[in-house]
Amino acid sequence: MAKILFINPASNKFSDTKFWSTSVMTELMDHYVTTLPKLVGMIFAALTPPEHTFINVDEEVEDIDFDMDVDIVAITSMTVQAPRAYEISKHFREKGAMVVIGGIHASVLPDEVATHCDVVMTGEGDHLWTAFLQDYVEGTVKARYHAADYPPVEQFVSPRLDVIRHERYL
Repeated sequence: MAKILFINPASNKFSDTKFWSTSVMTELMDHYVTTLPKLVGMIFAALTPPEHTFINVDEEVEDIDFDMDVDIVAITSMTVQAPRAYEISKHFREKGAMVVIGGIHASVLPDEVATHCDVVMTGEGDHLWTAFLQDYVEGTVKARYHAADYPPVEQFVSPRLDVIRHERYL
């Protein structure tokens, strides 16, 4: 069905580097952000039906293949990652991929995020991701998915550990 690329953008690889103006701050971030893999990609992989291809890229520890041909690009973003998320989104949208952005930044500033992607997800993503994928298959994708519109997450899935590069983390 769909080839999905899930991306956790790097915190320090965006054009406006004023936030990272000191080498000490960059060194600290480079060390601490790569200590543990991000759980959301592994959770979303577990929630993705097997008929879809799911590729997880944590840009903190690996490069994004911008030549990859994908149908959906899902990006999680904290505020510090937002400028990089927008750069990534722009590239893949220009190639014709549908871009979904979620995470804390999207949950706090959904209107801003909406100007940079096709779909915004706010709040806990478990139910949103499965609803979005179902809508994608049916051709009824909405511009926004809000966790408040779904029941609370009460049952957790086991994360798919096979979608991360274990050797890249401490």
